[in-house]
Order: sequence, then structure tokens, then C-alpha cells
Amino acid sequence: QNCWLQAPTVTFTVPSGDLFGSSQTAGFFVDDTMVIYDCMGNPKYSIEERVYHATGKANPQLCEKYNSCDGTVWLQYFIYDYADGTNVAKTAYLRLFQDSFEVQDRAGDLIATVTRVGDWNPIDGVCGEMRKWVVEYAQQDTPGPFSSPTGQWPIAEMVTMMSVRDANRRPSGLLAPSSCEFKGYLVELVLGFLLAAAVSVAAVLFVRKGLGPCREFMFRFEDRVCPKRMRVPSKYENS
Repeated sequence: QNCWLQAPTVTFTVPSGDLFGSSQTAGFFVDDTMVIYDCMGNPKYSIEERVYHATGKANPQLCEKYNSCDGTVWLQYFIYDYADGTNVAKTAYLRLFQDSFEVQDRAGDLIATVTRVGDWNPIDGVCGEMRKWVVEYAQQDTPGPFSSPTGQWPIAEMVTMMSVRDANRRPSGLLAPSSCEFKGYLVELVLGFLLAAAVSVAAVLFVRKGLGPCREFMFRFEDRVCPKRMRVPSKYENS
């Protein structure tokens, strides 16, 4: 994973080391959309993440394990064709850090089943821990964007992006700022401060050094373009 401004970018490679594809968070302040690129850097799909909050009694297991005790949090993901914005796949409503879920096409037919391997915690911050998911693709009878094995890679990339985002997910379902965002915001704050300082210094220099000469120039320009003239009142014109 690397950063471009605030946007985390995940690159995928094959065993030989060649680039397979990449995915990147599309938003800056509201980072609820991810874009998936092929090995040539062309955008292929966009993934939208929606977070819902249902008031009421919380799930006891989620409250104890993830401290999500304020009602129930649901997440849902939608995959869109980047070229025309057509919805091509979606998930059902998922509980916070759900261990297994299905990816369906827009008609509700199964595309793949995704299952967490092991009992690892997405937000425990343990380094070096093996965090794996298994993606089992269903046999599809009708042609579609993910019916061919060579076209199913975006599903695996979506699962990876979900796992990366879960590492920064709060009990509310929303994301805490990632290291990429912190770096990006720091750069923007520094650049904004420098720009404001430069504008302020330029304004002070203009008021102190440039305002007088500028005023004199404008007066001379006015005299050349619109010279002063004496007009005789009309009652004296024929006298």
C-alpha cells in the first residue's frame, strides 16, 4: 500500500512480480468510493461503500468484541462499471466485520462467497498476522462481467480493499483517518499555511511599497486618456 495525497493505493502483483492491478480510494474528505484499475492503469470498476446505523438494541457479541454498542451497524457494497456507471454487483446488508458474505449480481444471483480464514480481529493492530479471505466463485449459467475466470479478479480486489479499510474502521462503521490521510492533510495544511503567508507578505509589501507608485501611475494614465478640460457654460456660448 502506498499513498497519493490522502488516497490509499493498493497494488496487486502476480508471483513473478508483474503488476496485476491496483485500487485506490476515490474520495478525499468522504472516502466511500474505491476505483479498481487493471494492469495498464485503466479504471475498470468503482466500488461504493454504504454505512447504515439502526438504533435500538446492539448485538451483544459485536458490543463485546468490537465495542460497537450503539445500535446496529450495517455495511453494503456496490460495484459499478466505471465506463457507464451500471451496477454490476452488490452485497447484502453486512454486520460490522462479518465473517462470511455473498456477492451477488444486480438480479440477486450468486457471484461469489467470501469467508474469513481464522479468527483474527480486523482492528487489533497486530503486525505480521496472517489475514486471509477465501473467495469461492459460483458457476454462472448466464453471461456477465464476472462469469469468466479471467474477469473475476475485481471481486478479489474488492475484498482486499474491504480488509484494508476495516483496519481503520470505528465501532460506528465509519473510518478513522488512515496514515495516508494524516500525511495528506499535513501536506495540505503546510501548503495552505505557506500560501496564506505568501499572500499576506505580498499584500503588506504592496501596501507599503507599491500602493503609492501605483496610485501615481493611475493618475498619470487618467490624465493621458482623459485630460482635464474647461467647459464654458451654455449661457455664455453665444456671448
